[in-house]
Amino acid sequence: MPVKKCPFCAEEIKSDALKCKHCGSLVEPGVCLKCGKQNRTEAKFCGSCGKDSLIKGPSLPPPVSADSKRAKSDVPGPGKVPKKTPIISLVLLVAVIGLIYYLPKEKSEARAGAQAEAQARMHAESQAKAKAQAEAQ
Repeated sequence: MPVKKCPFCAEEIKSDALKCKHCGSLVEPGVCLKCGKQNRTEAKFCGSCGKDSLIKGPSLPPPVSADSKRAKSDVPGPGKVPKKTPIISLVLLVAVIGLIYYLPKEKSEARAGAQAEAQARMHAESQAKAKAQAEAQ
C-alpha cells in the first residue's frame, strides 16, 4: 500500500488518508468530509454537496484513544486532586459528624438508665427499711 508523510508530524500514513493517525491533523485541506470531493482550499462549503464539512488543515485536535483517556484520568497532574479524594473526604466527614452526634446520646441514655435503676433500688431499699422499722416498733 502506498504511503505518504504527514505534513505536520512527518509520520508515514496511507496515501489516501484524509487525517493523520499519529497527530490527528487533517492532511488534505479542501476535501469534503461528507462526499470526499476536492474543493478550493479557501472554500467554506462543498461545491458538490453544499455541506460545510470541508477539511480546513490542522485545526482539529489530535484524536484521543480510550486508553489515553483512562490513563490521564487515573494519574493526576501536578496540583490536581483525583476525583475520588473529595468523595472519600465527604464520606469520612459525615461519619465523624455522625459519631460525634450519636455517641453522646447513647452514653447519656445508658447513664440515665443506670441512674433510674439505682434510684429504683434505693427506693426499694428505703421502703424495705421503713417496713422493717415499722414492724420492729
